[in-house]
Amino acid sequence: MRTSGMSLRRSTIVVGKLLIAAGAFLSLALLARGTDAPPTVTMANPVPINSAAEVWTFPAEGFEFFARQGLQVRNLFNNGGAVSFGQVATGQSDFAESSLENVINAIQAGEPIHPFAALITTSVWTIGVPENSPIQSSSELAGKKIGVTSLTSGSYPFAQIVAAENGLTGKVTYPIVGNGGPAAHALSSGQVDALVTTDQEWATIQHLGVKVRFLPQPTIASLPSDLLFTSKRFYQDHKDLCVKFAAAVFAGIARAQERPVQALDYFEKLNPEVARVVPRDVSATLLKSRLTHVALIPAQQGQWGYMATDLYATVQDVGLQYGAIKKPGIDVRATLSNELVPAINDDVRKLLGQ
Repeated sequence: MRTSGMSLRRSTIVVGKLLIAAGAFLSLALLARGTDAPPTVTMANPVPINSAAEVWTFPAEGFEFFARQGLQVRNLFNNGGAVSFGQVATGQSDFAESSLENVINAIQAGEPIHPFAALITTSVWTIGVPENSPIQSSSELAGKKIGVTSLTSGSYPFAQIVAAENGLTGKVTYPIVGNGGPAAHALSSGQVDALVTTDQEWATIQHLGVKVRFLPQPTIASLPSDLLFTSKRFYQDHKDLCVKFAAAVFAGIARAQERPVQALDYFEKLNPEVARVVPRDVSATLLKSRLTHVALIPAQQGQWGYMATDLYATVQDVGLQYGAIKKPGIDVRATLSNELVPAINDDVRKLLGQ
């Protein structure tokens, strides 16, 4: 009996060791499998809810360009663009986009960010008034209220420039009205006399039944706007991922411009909760408008993502002149490096079969 007990204990020990070894082998196998998974990168968006105007990821995902680049992509949605600077700086997000004015202000505030490609080539911001407003031009806004989505969005510097170009600096106020329903109510109820918001928000406001009329655009409207940026550390360590991500984004935009109906199908498939509440014709309007504002411009010479530094220097000059950029000291031509643009466009051509 004693011998049997010892044998049982030995058998138990042997079995235990085999189980441990098997578990270790399984863990190593799973770990090895995990290393084969596509890397996941994160894009921070300056809006709280996705829409067809946010063309940075859904076309690339729908047309499978991210998959072909070996990437998985996750989106973060924020109420305004200011949050994204901190998210990128701290590694919560790998990529984000914002206007040159906000990017410069963030760099001067110490945020370790690095812009590396142009996204929006003509401004998406527009100033408008209720259709029955007596205001016919921005010069008539003295003593009035220009609503902005937030003080950290591109609407605020745009509104400042509208006022400054018309000699109204210090003569208007900028109430924060947010987006969507609150912005529509603020404009229709007279809480604000005019509103600066994006193409996508104007489509939403009009869908809510508010009739609007747009005022003449300021100089800044014809200049390039938002940039794609990452953190300095991520840029230094992962230029390959920057190229892959940006190329997929631009290939997605290019294909959406060719096949807008299919792109809209992908948006609704990937965002069923949005599709249930936003009519398809509204999403189609949003997509069409945004694709217009991300089209290649002559200064880019056919290169997706190319940052036309002379034009951005003009944006900086206007921003400094009218207070949208808080202080001088940033050399735009040195800050905006097109180092990755050739590699990005090589990948774009491959993805599009060109």
